[in-house]
Amino acid sequence: MDHNRAESTESGTIQGEDEDSVQLKVSEDSEPAPKAQGDPPPEPEISANCDNQADRGREEVGGGEGDEVDEEDEEDVDDEGWEDILGSGRLKKKVIEAGDTSAERPQNGDAVKIGLEVFVGGDKDEAEWLVALPWHELEFFVGECEVVQAVDITVPLMRPGEETLVRSCSDFAYGGIHGLPDAGIAAGATVQLKLKLIECLSCISKTEMSIDERLGIGQRKKDRGNVWYSRGEIQMATQCYKRAVEFFDDERLDLDAPIDKLSLEDKSLRSMLDERVKTLNNLSLCQYKQEAWDSALDSLRAVLKIEVRNFLVALLLLIIHYLMP
Repeated sequence: MDHNRAESTESGTIQGEDEDSVQLKVSEDSEPAPKAQGDPPPEPEISANCDNQADRGREEVGGGEGDEVDEEDEEDVDDEGWEDILGSGRLKKKVIEAGDTSAERPQNGDAVKIGLEVFVGGDKDEAEWLVALPWHELEFFVGECEVVQAVDITVPLMRPGEETLVRSCSDFAYGGIHGLPDAGIAAGATVQLKLKLIECLSCISKTEMSIDERLGIGQRKKDRGNVWYSRGEIQMATQCYKRAVEFFDDERLDLDAPIDKLSLEDKSLRSMLDERVKTLNNLSLCQYKQEAWDSALDSLRAVLKIEVRNFLVALLLLIIHYLMP
């Protein structure tokens, strides 16, 4: 997104703070969330709905959540070792190195760590594939819109330690409209992924996480939502923002009553509230664009509990009330 471009909408102004950020301007003292150092660019995805990506993958493979597909079960593997995951030829995997067969496969909502490399331009000859995104590691929650759909569908079919090639059409990768130009991935391009499930991370409840941990995960999800929004994937962005808001919370905060942010002595709590406001603003705009009026009103009311004198949000409330059927 152009750093200096602002898109005017009926519901407010979108600020281009950086190329991955899109914020609804509601407060002059709001600062952009810091980016994690060394993080690779988030992988955009094209999908109308990401709530059950991994489930859809399992269902089309022939199994539901909790079903095991062990090595003794024969999958449809061609002479070159490619398994047609969906049966349509659009998403295939080829195991390079088997994982730990005694370990469980990840399920939706599990935190995982993977290694990923993306190739373009090839066909059947492996030598023709060129590196578009170099090998990097990333952590994400399975089935929560944080990675391309090809990864979200394939990872639940892998075991820890497994390394595999994934060949995907653009529908499950970088889309037929935008692609990923900075990496040389054209719109509509078939890609090949080299994917390794490094480990399934131990999950603890949000209440047991430190503030810094919750801030980090929430910001990562908010940043992913910003990417989807910038690509016009409003439903994807909505899901990421909803999940991000859940992490911008603390048991010491009573979010059911107005909060005097400046009275909080803990700077981490103030930072959390700032991020919560930004994310709720973005969420409300996504809901507004989808004409989910009641949900947009709820998000804006939640902002006003933190920023009572936010007149722009109050104005948006009036606009939405006026527009509601």
